[in-house]
Amino acid sequence: MGDWPSADDIDILCKKAAGFFIYASTVVKFVASQHYPPDERLVLITSLPQDTSYEGKSGIDLLYTQVLEQAFHDVDQDFYLHFRSVVGAVLLVSHPLSINTLSNLLGDCGVPSKIYSALHTLHSLLLVPDSMEDPVRIFHKSFPDFLLHPE
Repeated sequence: MGDWPSADDIDILCKKAAGFFIYASTVVKFVASQHYPPDERLVLITSLPQDTSYEGKSGIDLLYTQVLEQAFHDVDQDFYLHFRSVVGAVLLVSHPLSINTLSNLLGDCGVPSKIYSALHTLHSLLLVPDSMEDPVRIFHKSFPDFLLHPE
């Protein structure tokens, strides 16, 4: 197997990133997932439309959409509803909370191991610590802006 990623892949990623570090950083974390082959993850990103004005969305919006689609591609309705509650709490609090604190806040749907599982699917968008006492953090403000945008 030759050089990976290929020079073409790197060129595509550089164009898609358009100078935005958060785009490149998110791609690296997404591709480096422990649960999926990196070459398959890279193809998901490089196959996104080149044009950053695609359907009125910016390049980072398309990337966030792809990350979320992969997080939900084979989950049941219960997981999805739980995920929405957990991620909603992470995004809407004014100060980052630990998984244990999120568990207390969310009550019945706040089992710490379930919260960790839900958040870990977004490891490329959220800093999910190994410790249940350390706060969960959002890597970049553009992610909550993307999720909270009316469209």
